[in-house]
Amino acid sequence: ISACLVGSEMCIRDSYYIIPSIDEITEFMDSEGRCFVPNFTIGRRGYGNVYFDEEIDVSGLNIDEICHFRNKEIILYQDDDNKPPVGEGLNRRAQVTLDQIWPHDKNTHEPIKDPERLEALGYEAKLRRICEKRGTRFLEYRPESGSCVFKVDHFSKYTLSDSDEDDESEPRADPKKAKLIQNGKKPEVQTILAPSEGMQRLRQQESTFYLGQHAGQRSFQSCK
Repeated sequence: ISACLVGSEMCIRDSYYIIPSIDEITEFMDSEGRCFVPNFTIGRRGYGNVYFDEEIDVSGLNIDEICHFRNKEIILYQDDDNKPPVGEGLNRRAQVTLDQIWPHDKNTHEPIKDPERLEALGYEAKLRRICEKRGTRFLEYRPESGSCVFKVDHFSKYTLSDSDEDDESEPRADPKKAKLIQNGKKPEVQTILAPSEGMQRLRQQESTFYLGQHAGQRSFQSCK
């Protein structure tokens, strides 16, 4: 059941929360219906939160429509046509925390949560690079909760997706190759001749030589 702040359009869905609470926010409302709140925070349990470090007027804000936390993603103002200018409403600088951000083991498909393994993967450095690419400022990574914390200057959609993780996670072992190794057999390397090389060998067998003929390169089919 959503809880609504009397005198405004602010609504909070289940699993979402705000700080200060709705009961506490009523104490900030003035006689003109404005509600300037310091350190305003919106969060969704298990997904993350967004924190505004400046005092903002939250009266009339419909949090249900504005703020959406999804897996490794936060969206404020889905519809750009209804987004206020930068510095108005919630379209302003803020600190974002996205939870449960872990790389996945390519073999088990389970999240990698061990701090030492994450350090060996250089995962924090990778998140830093992703934040820079997204135009945000990386602050910290907390391996125990998988929380990535970064700052933004304005809002639209910010995502730390699985496709980003695939760039630098541990390589997938070839199951056929692994089975051969377990059985004590050395995997064979298959040699594939380019067409030009096969033709050259045929010509060499016929003892015919052509000036300007270049042998094709030998390529190897590797197992990833």
